[in-house]
Amino acid sequence: MTDTQVPSVLIFSTSPPPEPRFEIRSGLGWRDQFRLAIADLREAARMSRLAWTLSVLDIKLRYRGSLLGPLWLTLSTAVMIGSIGFIYSYLFHTNMTTYFPFLTFSLIFWSFLSTTMTDGCNTFIQAEGTIKAMKLPLSLYATRTVLRNLIILAHNVVVIVLVFLLFRVPINGWSILAVPGFIVWLIDGFSVCLLFGVFCTRFRDVPQIIMSILQIAFFITPIMWQPSQIKGQPLVTLLIEVNPLESLMHIVRAPILGEPIGWLAWSDALLFSGLLCVGSLLTFARLRGRVAFWI
Repeated sequence: MTDTQVPSVLIFSTSPPPEPRFEIRSGLGWRDQFRLAIADLREAARMSRLAWTLSVLDIKLRYRGSLLGPLWLTLSTAVMIGSIGFIYSYLFHTNMTTYFPFLTFSLIFWSFLSTTMTDGCNTFIQAEGTIKAMKLPLSLYATRTVLRNLIILAHNVVVIVLVFLLFRVPINGWSILAVPGFIVWLIDGFSVCLLFGVFCTRFRDVPQIIMSILQIAFFITPIMWQPSQIKGQPLVTLLIEVNPLESLMHIVRAPILGEPIGWLAWSDALLFSGLLCVGSLLTFARLRGRVAFWI
């Protein structure tokens, strides 16, 4: 044995290995669940660049191999608005100059609202593989859904610009008030994705219910028709006033069309948004730990 070699030593222990211990604890309380939910939201906010990258990747994969890519959205939207606008302006005996901008804005932004709601139902279901493979904040997938639909909306805004230029819709000081209204939309869209995403992960029938409700809401919300066309109908007017989707639509649509926003529309929209955010946060805090087991 040389001086640099060290002899091997085998150590045998006669003490028995420690016995496994099992502890039964109660579930986390509301305070701990709320703290974990807030930490999830903060982590998702720090990973906003990843959410943007994933949303762009979703658009690229959806139109992979297509010649025009996402521009097909713009083209199909323009054709649909042009066809509906000419027909319904004659059916409703409405001035085409005022009806076309109203219809264009209403249809495009309604598409953003409804698509965000329906996609929000599949927020966690579509990310099943990623959720099971790696640990990421669950609210990141809700951000991804909202950003994906925001990109689609950006493509369709081109149609709004063209229609407004064609019919010479003036832009005045009221238009800047559409910015806070649209911020409320984004917050509501994020809340909807969290709320519907959790429920639809557990109950797979909820997306069909949501789609049916949206179909009804489309006809009772001033999208294809203008509120001025139902003056003198108190029952229909009351139905519009209690419709939260009309309030959300009005706080963005009215400024763009150069119309003032009443305080009642803002109060209704903020009240609905506040209840939605609180309900979404409480539901997400309570059930976020079960999402991975439900998908």
